[in-house]
Amino acid sequence: MSDSQPPPPAAAAPPAEALGVIDALYAPAGDDDPPATTTLRRRLVYCCEAFQACHYATLARELPALISGAERAAHAAPVGEQSSAQALLSRSTSW
Repeated sequence: MSDSQPPPPAAAAPPAEALGVIDALYAPAGDDDPPATTTLRRRLVYCCEAFQACHYATLARELPALISGAERAAHAAPVGEQSSAQALLSRSTSW
């Protein structure tokens, strides 16, 4: 029996979907207006349904835009709408 450690596994590249999510999450925010909260809610429901149906490719495609839109909306929300925007951001990032 040998006391040496087994060699580490060969480095594997992340799946293309994961790279797309990473790129979208770290992309600089645009100067355009944030999405409306009704649009964000509809996209959140769509992502939740995709997750529950195990449509992970759909989730990987839709989730980054939802998160970045929710972040922009939370930062730009007027005083009376901050709680709603923060709740959407919280739900969007709690995967």
